[in-house]
Amino acid sequence: PAVIAQNEVINAWGNSIHVDNTNGSFIAFNTVETAAENGVLATNSDGLNIAVNTITDTGIDGIHVENSDNANIAQNNITDVADDGIEFIAPSARGATVTINQNIIGTTGDNGLAVVTAGLLNGSNVALAPVNSTVTGNQVTAAPNNALLIGGAAHNQVVVSGNNFANADIGANFESGQIDLTGAGNTFTNGRIGLRFAPSGTAGSFANMSLVGDTIGAQIFDNQSQYFVELDNGAFFAPGTPTVLREDDSTFVNTPFGTITPAVDFTGGYPEDVRAFLEDNFQHNVDDGTLGLFFFDEIPEVVMPVTPTPPTTPTVTVEEPVVAAISSNVTATSNNITTATDNDIVATGNDIDQAETFNGINLLDDSFGGANITIIGLPNVPGGPVVDTVAALNNLTPATGGDSEITAAALNNIAPASGNNNPESHNEVETASGGADAGCWNDALNSAVSGQVTTFNYDGTAEDLLNNTVRCNTSVAEGALSL
Repeated sequence: PAVIAQNEVINAWGNSIHVDNTNGSFIAFNTVETAAENGVLATNSDGLNIAVNTITDTGIDGIHVENSDNANIAQNNITDVADDGIEFIAPSARGATVTINQNIIGTTGDNGLAVVTAGLLNGSNVALAPVNSTVTGNQVTAAPNNALLIGGAAHNQVVVSGNNFANADIGANFESGQIDLTGAGNTFTNGRIGLRFAPSGTAGSFANMSLVGDTIGAQIFDNQSQYFVELDNGAFFAPGTPTVLREDDSTFVNTPFGTITPAVDFTGGYPEDVRAFLEDNFQHNVDDGTLGLFFFDEIPEVVMPVTPTPPTTPTVTVEEPVVAAISSNVTATSNNITTATDNDIVATGNDIDQAETFNGINLLDDSFGGANITIIGLPNVPGGPVVDTVAALNNLTPATGGDSEITAAALNNIAPASGNNNPESHNEVETASGGADAGCWNDALNSAVSGQVTTFNYDGTAEDLLNNTVRCNTSVAEGALSL
């Protein structure tokens, strides 16, 4: 085997280091600066180990391996290359195994890491020369196309874990194989798409592709401009039905909801706004019915039981009626109500029309009962003797108290029979003191004329009234009294 180690190659006109048709070659600890073609080129060689080389400024690839069935490419530092940082092109007629581990790839003109198959497929689209690839622990910081390309139709097992892919248009682009993302998560920073699964081929003859565990594993997606994950070319749809895929172990950074890991943060399902956000950032069966399906389980709507509210009993406030009670102890002066005691009601200046006092009461109606009338005095005729006959009362005219028009004021000028002009004195007269009961109107009036307090009880039946009339002691002369 060839051993090429600890060399410094500067300004090569073609390839800086080239091995061909070797077995078990070891190329390590070399420094390559400025090469017109590739930094390291290995062709038709098996059992290659290319490690710990520093390669800068090449015209094609940093490291290019072609038609080798077994290669280990590790811990190389490559930058400023015109095409790919590391490219492995598998043999077309036989299988191959490649491991790309812990390399640092800076600025490239195309891809950071590329594993490409050119093998043929059988009628079931299975590679006749399958390639197994393991890509772990690499760092790619500035590839304009793919940070990692697993290209071609003949890939078999593809293990990708622990890589950091940044600033590439697509973080990792897979075209075939059984892809295992269940190991240490890869970080995809910036770029347009984080993960892309697009089987090579044409409709009806796409290459086989599957995901181990039907999951993209625990990836970290940060700031992709279009999709976190894109499915294309019938990915994960065979045989004619979508494969349900999982994404919930992955972490999504710088989302409107902060950093989220669904398996941790949304164990009961996605809130609607989070689910809608992820739908917008995954190209899958919802967008194209020929693709696999990421199932964003929405939180089921919880319908809370509604406890009927018992009817509210209306509160009825019953206000006690205001009853105005006017005391019977009323002092009247000159027929004006001046003071109503006990209830602080004062009414003044309301003349009482005495002529109307009894007009509405037919006291002579024999059906009228339950009334007691006490006559405590009759007016004197001003300037004349004491009136002592019924006939004298009939001689009173309206002119006695004033002019011909009868007014309350004129009647007020009539003096009481008791001989004084003090109305309050009559309020103090008690019915029983010095008075007499009259059996009929005639006796009542004659007693009143003589100045005696008389009570006439108008209670009882018509028969009672007749009996009282029979026992009258006096009779009124014709025309003596008119009521």
